[in-house]
Amino acid sequence: MSKKIYQIDLETMNIGSVIERQFRINSMTLTEFADRLNCGRNTVYVIFKHDDIDMERLTEISEILNFDFIRACYLENKYNDSDMSVIDEIIKCIEKKHKPESNSNEKYIHNVDIGSLIQQQLKINSMSVTEFSGELDCDRTTVYSIFKSKTISLKRLILISEILDFDFIHAFYYKDKSFDLDADISLIRKFIDDVGKT
Repeated sequence: MSKKIYQIDLETMNIGSVIERQFRINSMTLTEFADRLNCGRNTVYVIFKHDDIDMERLTEISEILNFDFIRACYLENKYNDSDMSVIDEIIKCIEKKHKPESNSNEKYIHNVDIGSLIQQQLKINSMSVTEFSGELDCDRTTVYSIFKSKTISLKRLILISEILDFDFIHAFYYKDKSFDLDADISLIRKFIDDVGKT
């Protein structure tokens, strides 16, 4: 495997707690949040407790709370900064660099046929299903199930992106394709330095 795309430690990443903290910063009630997600309040509590989440659900939550959780996970993991308001400010700085493609609040693409896209990338990489299943630490049957799936969890997609050396998240879930984690590192570091000086 080449250089990591996301530089996220999947063992320590806990997306549920990141979502819960951002929800608490937001002025939305739990009932309103549940209603907008078309689920019950108990389901919201389950989301808060889980360390992983379905990508489709994550893009919904990102739009409801107007917060980019993919970038937040990357930043929190990289800088071990538990203050979500600081991370939120960093993300706002990054987003100012990029002009939105439209006036719509939607930053994400929904209903991505991710399984077939993973299968296509596997063929492009000339990797066998057996080799891929070994890297993914699962059996071949699970790989074929992934190919047929219309959705996938965040952690599994990050791992597959690393295995296939292809950024599936930004290629297929973001409307704005200009976002580049590596290109934004210097801006992130400058922001953190500036915060440290105040």
